[in-house]
Amino acid sequence: REMERSDRVDALLSFAAGAGGTGSGLGCAFHSCFSDDNPKIRPLHCVVLPDRQGDVAVGSYNATLTLNHLSKDAKRRGGGLCLLSNELSKQMCTNVFRIDRPTFDQLNDVF
Repeated sequence: REMERSDRVDALLSFAAGAGGTGSGLGCAFHSCFSDDNPKIRPLHCVVLPDRQGDVAVGSYNATLTLNHLSKDAKRRGGGLCLLSNELSKQMCTNVFRIDRPTFDQLNDVF
């Protein structure tokens, strides 16, 4: 709706989880449909990469597939790809801010 009300839309900023579940699969499907319907709008895909331990057993595999799809889409349409790392966020909380067990809110504040 916001796009329909706008006079001009040049880019789309989106966030997706790379590890799996709804974030990676639905995110890629959304971008495919959006790209087909709006070929002139350049994407900036922000993907949150899983940490080493991960919550999903196939997180690394899902992240690889997600990055492959979104990087091709960004390259084809003149957009970009921004990688955010849960692992680095945890390291920053622990080493820089001296938080032994960071909460999700604290991890998100680092981004």
